[in-house]
Amino acid sequence: MDLTKRFDGRTALITGAGSGIGAATARRLAAEGARVLVTDIDEESARAVAADLPYATARRLDITDRESVDEVVGGLPALHVLVNNAFVPFVDDPDENWRRQLDGTLLGAVHCARAALPHLTATGGAIVTIGSVNAEADFGDHAYSAAKAALGSFTRTLAGEAAPHGVRVNQINPGTVATPAWSGREKELVALATRAYPLGRVGIPDDIAAAVAFLASPRRRLDHRHHPPRRRRPDGREHPLPRNPERRLIPFQRVNPRSRSRSQAATTGPGTSISTMKPCAG
Repeated sequence: MDLTKRFDGRTALITGAGSGIGAATARRLAAEGARVLVTDIDEESARAVAADLPYATARRLDITDRESVDEVVGGLPALHVLVNNAFVPFVDDPDENWRRQLDGTLLGAVHCARAALPHLTATGGAIVTIGSVNAEADFGDHAYSAAKAALGSFTRTLAGEAAPHGVRVNQINPGTVATPAWSGREKELVALATRAYPLGRVGIPDDIAAAVAFLASPRRRLDHRHHPPRRRRPDGREHPLPRNPERRLIPFQRVNPRSRSRSQAATTGPGTSISTMKPCAG
């Protein structure tokens, strides 16, 4: 299989793609043939990334502004892949930090998914969301951890709701990744994080970009018929996911409420978990 042709003729929109994981994902998908829309709240950084990619364009996008999201995503002629990646920086004021994390991390992904689903149901596309291991354990910022946990819950619900319409929805929960967000951290903290991983290094954005390309690929096929719904943590422990045949409809995607799903997890890169979900009969 020629991976350089895996995304030929397909369009991918990546949020927060001006740097870090988003920029690495833009480069990876473009290298495999995708037409990439590089979006970021910092338009200048988005343009800098897009300038080095073939068939790429850049747009400023504030994912907390639903009208802005609807304008950018709704104006596309077609969309095959949505990567919810935008990162919300921490701020010192506790109340403001809670508001920003929930608005940007959770509601931003909801806005993007809502706007993208009409395209994705038409193209049989995929959504890949970048979460965090903080969703499963608090490593210091309560607002960030809570927002990422909520994002994971939303992703699991959306996976079951959208799958009957041919849309695959997955989430990657990276551990520590060497992105610009870590560039200003104390050296002692970075060293401590590095020692926590058996490989002796933290992740790099290209690790996560490779996982995104795998999950978003139209050639990806997994069979979960003989596996109950489970979620695997980065430490290898597994926890059952509840079976819920009577899924409640999410407001922007009307599907069969009796659909079921199966989940499986894989691991890629240091401290990274991938949660995948797919519908099954039965």
